[in-house]
Amino acid sequence: MLEDIKDSIVLIAELDSAEEVKLESRFLEDIGLDSLMMIDLVVDVEKKFKIKIGEEEVFNLQVVNDLVEKVKSKI
Repeated sequence: MLEDIKDSIVLIAELDSAEEVKLESRFLEDIGLDSLMMIDLVVDVEKKFKIKIGEEEVFNLQVVNDLVEKVKSKI
């Protein structure tokens, strides 16, 4: 699951490698995702895992681990 999420982040943030993405990486400050990229990420993750993450829940996602835990709670 973590690798799938990292792959989505790498694709959307146009990073060189998943090694750049850590559980404690902050979406905005460390990875450089803006709000539109964050929406793209959430939509991609929702499709991969066949889940739905609410709009308010998205605003609470600050670090990669937040997204991982959110996905775990939905599957």
